[in-house]
Amino acid sequence: MPVLAVVNSDSVPKQPEPQNFHQSSSTSPPFSPAFNPMSLYVGDLHPSVTEVMLFELFNNVSNVCSLRICRDIETRRSLGYAYVNFFSTMDALRALETLNYTNVKGRLIRVMWSQRDPSLRKSGVGNVYIKNLEKDIDNKCLYDTFSVFGKILSCKVCPNGDSSYGFIHFENEDSAKAAIERVNGKLLNGLKVYVGPFIPRKQREHKLQVSVLPFTNIYVKNIPEKWDVAELNSFFLSYGEITSCVVAKDSKGVSRCFGFVNFLSPNVARTVIEECNGVEVEGKILYVGRAQKRQERLRELQQKYLIVKKELTAKTQGHNLYVKNLAETVDSAKLKEVFAPYGTITSAHVMYNEKNTHRGFGFVCFASAEEASKALAAVNNTVLDGKSLYVAFAQTKEQRKELLAGQFVARLNTSRIYQPPYYYLNGISHPRGNFMYPGAYPPRRFIPPPMASYYMPPVNSLPRAPYANRNGRVVLPGMDVGHINSSSSGQPPLQPINTELNASELAKASEAEQRFIIGNKLYHRITSINSELAPKVTGMLLEMDISELLHLLESPEALLQKVKEAVDVIEEHARRNPA
Repeated sequence: MPVLAVVNSDSVPKQPEPQNFHQSSSTSPPFSPAFNPMSLYVGDLHPSVTEVMLFELFNNVSNVCSLRICRDIETRRSLGYAYVNFFSTMDALRALETLNYTNVKGRLIRVMWSQRDPSLRKSGVGNVYIKNLEKDIDNKCLYDTFSVFGKILSCKVCPNGDSSYGFIHFENEDSAKAAIERVNGKLLNGLKVYVGPFIPRKQREHKLQVSVLPFTNIYVKNIPEKWDVAELNSFFLSYGEITSCVVAKDSKGVSRCFGFVNFLSPNVARTVIEECNGVEVEGKILYVGRAQKRQERLRELQQKYLIVKKELTAKTQGHNLYVKNLAETVDSAKLKEVFAPYGTITSAHVMYNEKNTHRGFGFVCFASAEEASKALAAVNNTVLDGKSLYVAFAQTKEQRKELLAGQFVARLNTSRIYQPPYYYLNGISHPRGNFMYPGAYPPRRFIPPPMASYYMPPVNSLPRAPYANRNGRVVLPGMDVGHINSSSSGQPPLQPINTELNASELAKASEAEQRFIIGNKLYHRITSINSELAPKVTGMLLEMDISELLHLLESPEALLQKVKEAVDVIEEHARRNPA
């Protein structure tokens, strides 16, 4: 696509030759610790693009060290972006200049330098927002047009109905200011565009809250069904001049009992809200308020919900018990019956999902904290319908994250780490020589086990494909053959670990041994959820009670929730403490 035509182009610098742009040095990595000079971010990927396909594409240009497509933690579907690591900065630069905006599966991929610190792009420094773009404009076209103002770190166009909007992140603020001064208000491909500094969402919301904007449009709800535009207009006409009035109707022309009235004067609109809101008309109570956009209404409702939730949590703190590992035969009535001897119960509920399936846990709220404490001590670890109950004080998601964060930081401070005793190669498990029991000190350098979410290509100096050794066993290039092939020492190969829990074996073990056994089982299940962070997450979860760990093994849903909370804590810690 050609560079955009800019009306009044005398104010715009001369466009560079398009064919020479990607061979220039303008894409060299910024000299900033926030950028990784050997790693690239690849965005706008088609969902069907795999690690192997991406490796073949980039390895044809430069030597790829490793790459990872980021995936949803639950569905494992691609999130549409990836990170590619190279052996040198020159390899990364060559790939960026050659493959940026390459068509892959019908999409033009965006390639840019990987940013270690997300606060750089979120700060708004050097970031430009442009709207009312012609809908046929794509990322590359916008990139080529604005590259005349300076080095661009990233560029993206977002469709928005008949037009589009986009973001351009320049390396420095001067380039951003030049782009705003030269292009704002100009015609690009026939449309007058707005170009201005990017303002983060929080600042936009704060600006909206602190400013007292005049308004003339009001929203009227719960009006009588028989009212049409004339009657709605007649009801409010006595307050002042009306410029427009509308009653919302469905596809059959039936009134939806709400409408909008726009006044000429903002003062009249305010007066109408003050005097008419809550007034009864023909047996209905009118709601009259300022007309709001959908996003503004949603933010307002969310804030009200959070306030109510916070007040309710504070009111029931220490009164509410969380009960899990419930049998499917236990309903809300039976749960209340079990806890009734210990005090006055204000509510008792067993939780079900949207398909009315028993979720295995519930909540019991007492009138006082003393009664709740008494019930917790009496019922915890008791057996109900063949299952051992786990009872604890209910916690909000934020409280659970704080607890996990404290455990995680404590583990970092004491250099504790959990590492599985085995790793897998070609579907066979092998013992790990430097296995650390939970709480032991790790070696000076910790190398994590192979991760399913990473595609690790072979090193260039080694064969490109798996090969057979002299014993006939298939070996991956780059691996220590003497260490991983048990057949070379005359021993039969180890089989995959049995992840089923032996109850009698566990009952005979000490608490430390129990945690060791459970930790092995948990690790292999957590690996299927998040292979990259499985060692850290396993170590964090092993701080929990044995009864709760057993529940995690029995309930995939509970384990998934705990893993998500632990991953959130680890990622939040990484954001606050960048390497």
